[in-house]
Amino acid sequence: MRFLYRILLISVLVIASSKQANSLKIVHFAVGKGDATLIISPTNQTLMIDAGSETYGGAEAADRIYSYMAEHCIEYLTYTIITHSHDDHLNAFPVLFEDYNILPIIAFDRGAPGIDTLWYNCSSYHHYIDLVESYAIRDSITAGHVIDLGGGVTVTAIYSNGNFSNGRSDYLRDIHSMENVRSMCLLLEYENFRYVIAGDITGKGGVYSDKETPSAGIIGDVDVFQVNHHGGGSSTNQNWLDLLRPEAGVLSADSLMAKQDVLDRIDACPSMISLYHTGLSYNSGVKSKMVNGNVILETDGLTFYKIVSDTFAIAEESPLSVSIYPDPDYVVIPAEGGSFDCLLEISNSGTEELQFDCWTRWHHDGNWRTGSGPADLTVQAGETLRIDLTVELDSIYTLGNYAYEARVGIAPDEIWDSHSIPVWKDSLGGGYTSGHEYSDLHQQLSGFEVTIGVLPNPFNPTATISYSINTACLISLQIYDIWGRTVATLVEDWQEAGSYTAAFSGKHLSSGVYLYRFKAGKVDKTGKLLLIR
Repeated sequence: MRFLYRILLISVLVIASSKQANSLKIVHFAVGKGDATLIISPTNQTLMIDAGSETYGGAEAADRIYSYMAEHCIEYLTYTIITHSHDDHLNAFPVLFEDYNILPIIAFDRGAPGIDTLWYNCSSYHHYIDLVESYAIRDSITAGHVIDLGGGVTVTAIYSNGNFSNGRSDYLRDIHSMENVRSMCLLLEYENFRYVIAGDITGKGGVYSDKETPSAGIIGDVDVFQVNHHGGGSSTNQNWLDLLRPEAGVLSADSLMAKQDVLDRIDACPSMISLYHTGLSYNSGVKSKMVNGNVILETDGLTFYKIVSDTFAIAEESPLSVSIYPDPDYVVIPAEGGSFDCLLEISNSGTEELQFDCWTRWHHDGNWRTGSGPADLTVQAGETLRIDLTVELDSIYTLGNYAYEARVGIAPDEIWDSHSIPVWKDSLGGGYTSGHEYSDLHQQLSGFEVTIGVLPNPFNPTATISYSINTACLISLQIYDIWGRTVATLVEDWQEAGSYTAAFSGKHLSSGVYLYRFKAGKVDKTGKLLLIR
């Protein structure tokens, strides 16, 4: 868990010494009823995400943005993005372009709409597009698009205009009231630091259909998020908070925009420490801090990030990681129930054996429900454990977005890593797992035991691979070089429960790293072998 430190003299000195070329800065401008966020990478590439305000046609917002840029000698923008086509997110851009000569090299939007509806005929949107096409290179962002800001900073489009980066595509009615539901969701990553900004993306059903839950299922844990839709009631649903588990948030809003029920949900989020407001809000939460000005975040990406006068520690990455790979990439379950297959992959990148629990959960409409586990597992250093699962869902729950999550750590509260995938029920009925998935996972994780070891390692010229199984099954043990070519097949046979050895000779091979892959039933492990002459 990441912790908040009050600034003491020693931390001031540490932070001051860290303000060098390797820092990332995110400036959330106080633009009243609007959004404007400037990202400055360690290589001084810049990305402005939205620039708008409903006040004075954007002139006041543009003046505030220009003042900051002039003070910090920023003469142009490498990239701009409009998350969607509302005035409060774009109408300061034309003022920046025409009055202050602050121009982008590349200007991103989601591309032309399917049909030219009344909303897309609005003067501010078309004026913005005309200027972009005159002054910059206009490009479109689709789901999965990655912008490289240099210095290790990337921005990935998780969602845009009905499409998700995992291949899911939702039908959207082409009407004015659906503009927010088209809003981009962007994930910024810099070393161990993760940040999400998603414009006015929606999290409720009906016309304001839920795009937050599947987006959060793809993203997973983050450090900081910008509160969606200025804290409006159609966004920041419970699934969004539960899946992202942020430590800090920034709310770009003024006056009555932030709704109390949204602030209450943020307050109740266990991981949240502080919420920073760019304006003075009538409503507030226990964790709210009224900055009433630009909210500036700075981070080295590795050890800390600082927001205003508060410093947060970035947690060290766990050597244990878990991932779920569904087949197909986007899972749709019919009303009458069904199942999907997925690969559960657990890797240990550390230097020591790790013993841990693995368990799964289902999430829907703000409620977590137990899936299966915990199962007690062990993974050797450098190994990857792969388990094929079939997850069944019954027909007794309602339609909508669900998240299926796998966790590793010490159950139930100590979480070393987690990963979730979105699952969609496409009509009435369906939802949580039946008892089958619980039993199936326990049979595959707990009931079936495999141990494997290699001696010596490094080796010259022969290594002995020892393994034991407690259930009869098909065994495959193969050796690969680092290019994935098969070097040797040591075992490919049905074997009874017991202990076995297999010798691998590198007598005629070059020195270097080789990989073994051991498959026993549905268990799949890989590890490294080092041949030294």
